[in-house]
Amino acid sequence: MKALDTNVLVRLLTRDDEAQAKKAYAYVKKNQPVLINHIVLCETMWVLAKLYEHTKTEIVKILDNMLLSDIFVIAENDIVWAALNEFQNHTAEFSDILIGHINHKNNAITATFDKKAARIRYFEHLA
Repeated sequence: MKALDTNVLVRLLTRDDEAQAKKAYAYVKKNQPVLINHIVLCETMWVLAKLYEHTKTEIVKILDNMLLSDIFVIAENDIVWAALNEFQNHTAEFSDILIGHINHKNNAITATFDKKAARIRYFEHLA
């Protein structure tokens, strides 16, 4: 199986650099399904939100489509689905929610100084 780095996934999703987007598309078409790990997923969601100014609704739709697609294999997609469902109704960053779910699956509570993250299940606030 092949996997993608964040910059390749972002090119696929945004097509902001047409030459790179074509190369990324050809690579994925030849090697599908391709793996998307948690770090790439979090970086991509951040890039879409901060650099491309996608709304939360748009980001949720993109991630939902990726999870349903036969093109991508999302690492531990059950955890990502749970994090996505919580993200839709929470003010915390997607990455923080995913961190909480990953750590919970490993029987751990996550300590944080982040007040928004502290409101997520599986976190405890260090005041």
